[in-house]
Amino acid sequence: MNLSPIHQTVIGDHNIFTGAGDVRVTYELAPTEGEDRHNLLTLLDSVKRFWIDDRLGRSLHKDISLSLGMKTQPEAIDHPWEMILGLPDQASHQIPRGKNIAEVFLETGRLLLILGEPGSGKTTTLLQLTSSLIEAARTDPTKPIPVVFHLSSWNEKRQAMLEWLIEELSNKYYIPSRLGRSFLVSNRILPLLDGLDEVNQPVYQAKRTLAERDLRA
Repeated sequence: MNLSPIHQTVIGDHNIFTGAGDVRVTYELAPTEGEDRHNLLTLLDSVKRFWIDDRLGRSLHKDISLSLGMKTQPEAIDHPWEMILGLPDQASHQIPRGKNIAEVFLETGRLLLILGEPGSGKTTTLLQLTSSLIEAARTDPTKPIPVVFHLSSWNEKRQAMLEWLIEELSNKYYIPSRLGRSFLVSNRILPLLDGLDEVNQPVYQAKRTLAERDLRA
């Protein structure tokens, strides 16, 4: 039996959905306004200045990364709903050359783990995604603000990831802790986590799992 893809748009939280096959749930936020919008745009400018203008602009991979081949690897992670939804087997397939990484991000339900050998261009690909998300968030007040965090400074034994993200927003982006917590809890910030292959090996899998869980809008 062939099952047609299911597309749902969910506004708010505490929602329950059921379905089988290719399930994609999109969460839409209410537009930000006033001081919150101003603070989020200030944060957006900081992310763009440091990660896009400086880091991506100087990247040695910027030009050659466009020609690199990419493919999906669904077997690399365990889908959290696999046993409940009865998902069909998802075979790996080649991503067409030149396809925008932002398109891939949307097609995966805005949950993406970028894999590759050291030096293969993972960070550059992440920053290309960040650049596209920045432009979308600047013109659409319903979109979350993409913020890049480097996992090498997170110690899972010392603090929960949410507390670490709040601390990083304060230390790296000068966002007061109260605002940072509010923006994260209300999904106004989309965390993009870099540096998975630079963390200690014993906690690599734990951080990889958390990174996959938190790359959600």
